[in-house]
Amino acid sequence: MKHLIFQSGILFCLILLFHSCDHFNNIDGLVIDDLTHEPIDSALVCVKFKDHVLDSFSCIQDSLTKTQRKAYIKKYGNEAKWIDTGFDRMIRRIPTLTDSNGKFDIGFPPGAFPHYKLCLEKPGYETFEIKNEQINWDKRPKVFSMKRKSGT
Repeated sequence: MKHLIFQSGILFCLILLFHSCDHFNNIDGLVIDDLTHEPIDSALVCVKFKDHVLDSFSCIQDSLTKTQRKAYIKKYGNEAKWIDTGFDRMIRRIPTLTDSNGKFDIGFPPGAFPHYKLCLEKPGYETFEIKNEQINWDKRPKVFSMKRKSGT
């Protein structure tokens, strides 16, 4: 009986682990100035758990083939930090920023961190933070207003 309970406990933990690793969250939205309601361009978008950044990057695929990129890296170095994925094209991570229309889209695996905060940062504005429980997931588009810092 103890063996059956032990095996059931292990199975339950594995199910929870696989579920948490398999989950993928996506947040898209629009960032505006709280006074002018104009879109804010190039605001940094990141996701934090407590004080640790879970994700603040997007991946872009290289326009060169992997062979071409490796030759370039061998000659000039890998300052851009291209990553070999095992496929024909390499990728690199770039910070997720809002576009000229204030829009962003960030996807990340929260894993075992179901309680996280979306953070928006831009020089001249106060850092905006919102807990995932406070985000209106049904609203399209999700609009986030950033306040200007005093004296700016």
